[in-house]
Amino acid sequence: MKLDPRDYQVRVDQARADYSNAKANDDRILLVKGNGAISQQDYDQSQSVLLVDKAKLDDASDQLSYCTICAPTDGYIGAKAVELGNRVEIGGQLMDVVQGAWVVANYKETQLGPMLPGQRAAITVDAIPSHKFYGWVDSFSPGSGTIFALLPSDNATGNFTKIVQRVPVKIVFDPATIVGYESRLVAGLSVEISVDLKSVAQGQALPQNQQIKKDQASHLQADDTEP
Repeated sequence: MKLDPRDYQVRVDQARADYSNAKANDDRILLVKGNGAISQQDYDQSQSVLLVDKAKLDDASDQLSYCTICAPTDGYIGAKAVELGNRVEIGGQLMDVVQGAWVVANYKETQLGPMLPGQRAAITVDAIPSHKFYGWVDSFSPGSGTIFALLPSDNATGNFTKIVQRVPVKIVFDPATIVGYESRLVAGLSVEISVDLKSVAQGQALPQNQQIKKDQASHLQADDTEP
């Protein structure tokens, strides 16, 4: 995205002109400095002016470069909130950039014991039921879903009701299995996950008869539907 750079270009031109003038003056002072025609104080002042104008030029150049806003990563644009001619503010959101696709599955805490990063997973996307995707367990959330809620529950009463918590598990797709489907794997889709708990390497194939655990999940936000 590119902002209107005209105002900042004027500042760069002004700063460059000031720096060029200061550089020319400094060069002239250097020619006569050896003859004792100027004092050390005048020479130091000339150097100070040159450094200040150089800093102003660098700052103006940086401000001009900020007129071109680059996304921090490759991805797809969604929820674009800016149009041609709009004024933007510092810190304002311009658009969402969706980077690739992954799955966040909310598994029960009682299912996580034998699950390890790197284990193979079979992924069925509800929107593309005719194609089987594969991937592997990437990482576990540092806390259960309720811990990061707006109003997390605090069981300080010590009651006897034990509620099974769900822990988000990130599962990434095997790039070889999503070729041709990149544009259809969008955020928010519901999927069904089967993790092969006997696999330990990402390169292992998932046997069809070893679909151990299943859970309803979706990209970015998984629901709590029972298997």
